[in-house]
Amino acid sequence: MTLVLLLACVRSPGDSGDVVTPTPLDGRLLVSDLRGNQWFTADPNTGEVEDSFLLSTLEPEVCTGEENERYCLLFQSREHIALDGSDEILFTYSALDVSDGDDDSKTDLIARVYSVDRATHEPRWHIDALDFSHLTNGSDYCPFDPGDPCHPSEAMETRDYWACSLHMTHDMVVTAEDESSVSMWLVDSRNSRMLHVTSPRDGTCAVVDTVLDDHVEDWDIYNSNNSMQLWQDGDDENLLMSVKNSFPDDQTGESQFGGPGRGKIILWRRNTATGSPWAQVWEFPPVSETEESFLDDPHGVDTIVDDSGHRYALFAHSLGHSDGPDYGEGTGGSIGVVRIDDDAPVYVFDVLLPGADVLQFPRDVTPLPDGSWLFTDSGCLGDGCAYETADWIVRLPEFQPSEGFSGAWRPDHGQQQFVEAEVLRGPMFQPANLLFSSAYIGG
Repeated sequence: MTLVLLLACVRSPGDSGDVVTPTPLDGRLLVSDLRGNQWFTADPNTGEVEDSFLLSTLEPEVCTGEENERYCLLFQSREHIALDGSDEILFTYSALDVSDGDDDSKTDLIARVYSVDRATHEPRWHIDALDFSHLTNGSDYCPFDPGDPCHPSEAMETRDYWACSLHMTHDMVVTAEDESSVSMWLVDSRNSRMLHVTSPRDGTCAVVDTVLDDHVEDWDIYNSNNSMQLWQDGDDENLLMSVKNSFPDDQTGESQFGGPGRGKIILWRRNTATGSPWAQVWEFPPVSETEESFLDDPHGVDTIVDDSGHRYALFAHSLGHSDGPDYGEGTGGSIGVVRIDDDAPVYVFDVLLPGADVLQFPRDVTPLPDGSWLFTDSGCLGDGCAYETADWIVRLPEFQPSEGFSGAWRPDHGQQQFVEAEVLRGPMFQPANLLFSSAYIGG
């Protein structure tokens, strides 16, 4: 799919008729078109697309872009200034074959992580395989062949094959690099795990050194993690992730009433000075053994620190305003906000668009340098969508912790407090196929 011209509109913030005149932004937007086989960059002030990269450039026989044929799903894209000063675009994608994710297809949705030069689009490095052999308990995660750990055997059971592979990996954050290798966290969504890996620049098999999954205490029932943020606070390294589903937990007295669509925002932490292992700090909404305590299909998460030193997490509450009777049903989303200064998050509110403008299935939220925010709305979870996908630039109300609301999703939304954003620009990029994420990058 090729985008030729995309327009952005300046919208009125409400019934007053006053037109908002937003501050011009100097950088660019980097946008992942999930089902359009591409990422593109655009002017945030006009919505004009200036550059695009098609996945068919990398795999023309696989990323065809044709429905009902083999094509590729593009997830997160990020800008990265490399060690040598090069401006790179990092992204992850998975090939979807005609089985459409059938559990009997071992190679369906196996992921690749790529770096390409932003200006020339030349590939710089990529990952398409994993090596668990350097972990003392690596066989607990993948029954690898010691003679060839990077290539899972076709004779493996499907689940074992997936466990030895990257499977529908959604996000990545670089943590270190040198002249010969790059280290990063990977959100390996369909394997329900976080991986820290180091990949050689001259190879494609990444060595796994850390795994966060159900082998770790407090991972509990999390399923389909999909976004992450990483930050350092003194000696503490913090990893914030979103997870959109949970497995049913039938242990007597320990059930969280998990299930499809029942998600969380979760903070993990380790101390780099003491070498302590990763441990969960909190999950939002908090665990309850007496009632359902979840978000409805949460996706992309980001954080800011305000002028008073308070840290906030914002997340795409993809069905947070749903009219459905249960998790994962209906349509209508919001952007959730929590304050995360302490070891227990405090719910602030859920944000909607004003008036007739509706977030149908928001998938990402990103801070902009002028204090505004970028919302990415997929319109729907998957294909066959009846709603438009779009980006919106908005201004949010002042953040104040709510009183009497937990932020947990209920069909009657009785535990949520809804507020309206002020639209500065949007809708943008509606001719796109199905937007997944958007980031603000350099000019």
